[in-house]
Formats: sequence, C-alpha cells, structure tokens
Amino acid sequence: MFLFKIFFEKIIVVDFEERQLQSSIDFLRKYRIFNKWSPAQLNSVFLATNEKKFQRNHIVFQQGDTPNELFFIKSGEFEVFLKNFLHLNNF
Repeated sequence: MFLFKIFFEKIIVVDFEERQLQSSIDFLRKYRIFNKWSPAQLNSVFLATNEKKFQRNHIVFQQGDTPNELFFIKSGEFEVFLKNFLHLNNF
C-alpha cells in the first residue's frame, strides 16, 4: 500500500488548518461576547481576522484616532495611556 505525496501533503494541510480553526474558536470563546455563538458564527469571525504581531513599545492606536479594527490580545501585554485633557488652575 502507498500514498501519493500530493495526497499526503493535502491531508497534512487540512489537518493543520482544522486544528488552527479549532484553536481560534477556543480562543474566541474565552471572550464573553462570543461564548454563546455557534461554531459557524465563530468560524465566520475567524475567517475575517488577521493575526498581527507587534514589537515592544509599538503604538497600535492613539487617542483621537478613528477606530477601524478590533484587537484581541492572544499573548503578551499591552499598556493604555490616556492624555490628560483637564486644565487645572494652580491655587
């Protein structure tokens, strides 16, 4: 018995993609907003996402920018800095 290399590679790719999809669905379910969504709905969210990696101290979003993305932190840390718009008089 033998298996052609091209079929073996397709099986491996499909298996990898299925595991990646399941991992992403499990990740999304951690967020309360998604925990009651169906697998089909979560699959749609997954297919609409892109994974991004940022270097330390990279500014992802600045106060006042118009948001056009929603970020889910998969690993690592982030800090939020807010500009102080209060003008206090010295007494």
